[in-house]
Amino acid sequence: MVARRPVLRLPLRSRRRARRRRQPGQLAADERAVSLLLGMGVDALSVTPPAIPTVKEAVRAVDTVDAQQIVKAVLASDGAASVRARLNGD
Repeated sequence: MVARRPVLRLPLRSRRRARRRRQPGQLAADERAVSLLLGMGVDALSVTPPAIPTVKEAVRAVDTVDAQQIVKAVLASDGAASVRARLNGD
């Protein structure tokens, strides 16, 4: 599951409003989206217990510089299909 660009911008907009940013739900449990969320500054992911091992592994594999570049590429994308392609490594 990949959210649309306006939804992806929400954590960036709220950055000024709160020090701690959480990303709950299906997006946080999608290991393909972990680098995007971390690059956006999300520092807490809320996932179901079965998703924890996969998400932990994905978090450990994230390079922060690469994650920030992914955010820039996603925000410059022209739609959900290109966001999906970017997160899938295409």
